[in-house]
Amino acid sequence: MQTGQRALKIFDVINDVYAQYTKRVGTSPLNDLVERSVRKNPMARFQNRAMGISYATQTGIKPPTFVFFVPHAKGAHFSYERYLMNSIREEFGFDKVPLKLIFRKKR
Repeated sequence: MQTGQRALKIFDVINDVYAQYTKRVGTSPLNDLVERSVRKNPMARFQNRAMGISYATQTGIKPPTFVFFVPHAKGAHFSYERYLMNSIREEFGFDKVPLKLIFRKKR
């Protein structure tokens, strides 16, 4: 027999997910996190050139989208992208929503 006693808890989860899905992160805290993450685990070289992230910013919500400006857009390895994504999830609490990371060539 189903009582439905926990049915109302779903609305708390829905509100939590929506709050994360529409959350904005300031550029300064994001860049502080990126700086710490890169210092802890530097990016691999690409075509024998040093890779580094100039800066990062959040460009959108639904899903939360972050753009990283780097010397070579194709030079970011998928594992480093995952590392940055996990760092953002842990620091800013995006544990229930997908994130979109874009690497763009700095001008």
